[in-house]
Amino acid sequence: MTKEPRWKSQELETADVRQKPEFQNRVKGIDGKHVQTLTRQLEKDGRLAPIEVAKIGKALYVVEGFHRLEVYKATGRKTIDAKVAQMTLSEAKDWALLANTTHGKNLSQADKASIFQRYIVAGRHVWSEGETMPVTALAGTLKSSRAISADINGIYSHETVRTKLKARGLDLDVTVEFPGGYKPRQPEEDMLVSEIRHEAIDSLWDFERHYQSLEMEDQQELLGIARGIIQNLEDGKKPNRVTECTGRIGLDI
Repeated sequence: MTKEPRWKSQELETADVRQKPEFQNRVKGIDGKHVQTLTRQLEKDGRLAPIEVAKIGKALYVVEGFHRLEVYKATGRKTIDAKVAQMTLSEAKDWALLANTTHGKNLSQADKASIFQRYIVAGRHVWSEGETMPVTALAGTLKSSRAISADINGIYSHETVRTKLKARGLDLDVTVEFPGGYKPRQPEEDMLVSEIRHEAIDSLWDFERHYQSLEMEDQQELLGIARGIIQNLEDGKKPNRVTECTGRIGLDI
């Protein structure tokens, strides 16, 4: 979707690098636990991978590496390694949108949904003048699901993109989507299986994060509820929904 910027390696004053909320592609923002992990890595290795910084006019904005910047500021490091590129505000938004889609801390399902929504709102799902497009495409027409999936670095498969576009009332041109007359073999309701699986895994990691934040007594109660849910699932039964516990914790699972 966006051309690789012309990066220049620099050592920047940490305090000079600004954070712009619209450049953050994670719904929950900074994850304290991930900051702790990176802090330990910094203490061990002495440095972290360079962050990516957009120079807009004379101002410096982080577009990739929010957690690393947080670590350097929290630990009082005066300078930080960075890759810097001159960008317009629009270019910086485009680049920041896809930060961490191919590396770094895994994106949650909410992160992916937010990225996709911002991509659509920005109108990147239609061909624009200046883009390298198929010979049969016209500026202003909807891209194929494969082109969109490639634009967003594959965070969604092209089948999932197709389904999500349809849910928004955006119907793909059949001749563009299936130039050889190919029709999807799977029913549409099966196309999100992979994403549902990943969402379930993300939920398990959320469970672990909440578990670690509790006192031992509440941890044991939470584990007991989890075991009951697992047993019911293994027995082919639908688990009862728990909304509160006898201890200090409140659940809605």
